[in-house]
Amino acid sequence: MSEEQKSNDKNYVLTGSLIGAGIGFLSSSKGARTLLSKAAKTEAARALGFQMRRTLQDMLIEQASNNLRKQVDGYFQNMESGPAQKLMEAGKDKLLGSGSDSGDKESDSSDSDLNDRLDRLEKMVSDLADKK
Repeated sequence: MSEEQKSNDKNYVLTGSLIGAGIGFLSSSKGARTLLSKAAKTEAARALGFQMRRTLQDMLIEQASNNLRKQVDGYFQNMESGPAQKLMEAGKDKLLGSGSDSGDKESDSSDSDLNDRLDRLEKMVSDLADKK
């Protein structure tokens, strides 16, 4: 074996030993409690906890806003092709006079009926005004 490989093997053995000792220490309940309580009191642990909470909140807010955005987009897409849009277009066509010929004939007859009624009302109002 070369010197470089021997030093790599020593590093692996040392790293494995440290990891094993850490796991063994944390597996005993008293040792883990004291270590975690000391670690929780440090400023680094507080900062880490704060950052983790903030990151989690940001992720939740982003997911909620994305879901809301998708639902709103889907709602408006349904509105564009749904029955409400068809009714609005039909009403717009009727108001603009771009309906069918039978619709025009019906509207002409209703317009003439309305004009006749207005003429009769004008005549009645003028007769009442003349009597006074």
